[in-house]
Amino acid sequence: MVCQLNLLSASVFSGEGSTSSAELVTLKNRNGLVAQFTNYGARWVSMWTPDRDGCMGDILLGFDTLDGYLMAGEQYHGAIVGRVCGRINNARFTLEGQEYLLASNDAYGKPVRNHLHGGMAAFHNRFWKSRLFVTSSGEEAVEFTTCSPNGEEGYPGNLEVKVTYLLKDNNTLRMECEATTDRLTPVNLTNHAFFNLQSSFGITDKKNVLSHNLTLNASAIIECDNGLIPTGRLLPVNGTLLDFRLPHTIASSLTEEHSQIQKGKGFSLAYAWIKKKRAN
Repeated sequence: MVCQLNLLSASVFSGEGSTSSAELVTLKNRNGLVAQFTNYGARWVSMWTPDRDGCMGDILLGFDTLDGYLMAGEQYHGAIVGRVCGRINNARFTLEGQEYLLASNDAYGKPVRNHLHGGMAAFHNRFWKSRLFVTSSGEEAVEFTTCSPNGEEGYPGNLEVKVTYLLKDNNTLRMECEATTDRLTPVNLTNHAFFNLQSSFGITDKKNVLSHNLTLNASAIIECDNGLIPTGRLLPVNGTLLDFRLPHTIASSLTEEHSQIQKGKGFSLAYAWIKKKRAN
């Protein structure tokens, strides 16, 4: 078993002789952890961490090249999604008495398909400006910025967005999202990373996430309708296999005959976290 890093290469990622605007940014901490990002979608593209034996593995799902992301059936690997992550029912909303019609780009929704993750020419599908820097404590970080003009994908207001990824020496990756606007407008940003924590040293060794033991400090899930739009109701997970307050495998929960699993054709669930009470 070989314990070594196999980091993405900037030249390979962009393509030989490429005139692409794609950049590859690498952050390292003093413990040997490595995180890599690209300005295409302000994406998190790799995360190298040690397993229980100290061998390094990339626990983030993604591609070795920009073309991989451009041609993927799943558009959002590791990307910043917005202006609004998730679905907006029938691709429209009303704000201060005015209705705004958005890009209708979801597979779900009737009579009009929903708006999904900010639309088609959204934050995941553009090149951001990047700035690599080192903090006063010596930790490496990268800042991505972009501007969404008034009316883009149907949203009101000019929106300036900044996303900062900081790889800390306590082995955490910190993401901060900031947005400023000149008009009232909805904003809800997130990163759409997919993880597989199974240590791997070759294609034959790689296992899927169904064998993962999962723990979630959540007592309820958010109910969604047939179009995967939240209804506003919280469904308690007590007595179901969707209760992960005690660890069990993801695979065991997929056997649950639960309406929310059937609607999402698998795990497409939003859990409601239990807030810890602050000491007085």
